[in-house]
Amino acid sequence: VSKKIRVAWDDLKPGDLIHVKGSTNTYVFKGWFLDAASVDHRKSGAETYVITRSKNNSPVDVAIVVTHDNFAYATRPAPKKPRPNIVEPKAPGEYWLRVHAGELNGWYMCIRRQFDSIKDSWDKPSDLRAWQTVMWGIIAFSPWLTWHEMVDGMHVSEVLTAEEYYMRKAKGEL
Repeated sequence: VSKKIRVAWDDLKPGDLIHVKGSTNTYVFKGWFLDAASVDHRKSGAETYVITRSKNNSPVDVAIVVTHDNFAYATRPAPKKPRPNIVEPKAPGEYWLRVHAGELNGWYMCIRRQFDSIKDSWDKPSDLRAWQTVMWGIIAFSPWLTWHEMVDGMHVSEVLTAEEYYMRKAKGEL
C-alpha cells in the first residue's frame, strides 16, 4: 500500500498525478505549457495551463491541457522515511538488534567476539567473522559471520548494547 500526498497547483512537479474536476481519470503532469521566462506559470488564473498525458496504457500518446479552473488536485507518493543509519559496533560484547524481516520481527541477541590481532587471509578487518546471532528466538547460535552477512536481507532499525537493552526492558519500554 503506497501512501500518496495531495499536491497544490503551485507545487506541481513532473510525474504528479493530476485529478480534473468532474472526471475520474487521472493524468500524469509533464510540464508547464508556456516556457516563456516572463510568464509566471504557477499563478492561479485561467490563462495558466499544464500539459499532461493520460495514465492509461493507450498506444496513442494523448496530451491534454488543464487550466487552473479545471484542476481539482494532484497526488504524488509520500516521501519515504529515512532508514536509520545503523553502524557496526566495534567493541566486543552482547548487542541486541531490532529486526524486521518477514517473520523475524522483534529483538535478537548477537555477540561480537574479541580479536586480539587476528586478521583474515586478505588482511581486511572489515571481513572478520566477528558476529554470532541467536537464531529465531531459540538458544542456538549461528556460525561466525561478518556484520554484512548478518544484517543482509534484514531491516535493522535499532542496535542496543546489552546494558541499554536490559535497562529499557526493565523500564517496560520494549
